[in-house]
Amino acid sequence: MVENTQAHITAIDNEQSALDRLRERFEKNGQSDRLSTECASMTELPFEPNTFDLIWAEGSAYIMGIEKALEHWKPLLTDQGCLMVSDMVWCTEDPSQTAIDFWNNEYPDIKQVNTRLEQMEKAGYQVVAHFPQSKEGWMNYYGPLSARLDELRAQWPKLKRSKTSNTR
Repeated sequence: MVENTQAHITAIDNEQSALDRLRERFEKNGQSDRLSTECASMTELPFEPNTFDLIWAEGSAYIMGIEKALEHWKPLLTDQGCLMVSDMVWCTEDPSQTAIDFWNNEYPDIKQVNTRLEQMEKAGYQVVAHFPQSKEGWMNYYGPLSARLDELRAQWPKLKRSKTSNTR
């Protein structure tokens, strides 16, 4: 993404080691002057109103709930600012009881796409576009994660592979 803009980027994570790795990548590419980092929770962002032209909240809104996230992050955007948010939503109108039971335990706030769109509009956002994550996008995340698990299993043989952990 950094290659597609000349913007200054403020990266926020509540894990300092993740920010350190990002800073190293920016330094390696000679772009460290374009990066600021802030070790903070998305639930308690330490920024003034009208700070950001774009908030890219990939997978972080679920921590505080979508409605609360929409409410808390809106004041941080400039007048023409945009919010990109990703969230786990139902991909079917009629999920199985097994899926409902699982997600009620893991993410009870999971909703249908139309409900999320209504929540966004109610919070004062204009939805420009929405789309499901592609299989390639999922694999860009889960492929390296799976490889890292394989590395850890080699280091700690007692780590067992569950029947559902193989994403390849």
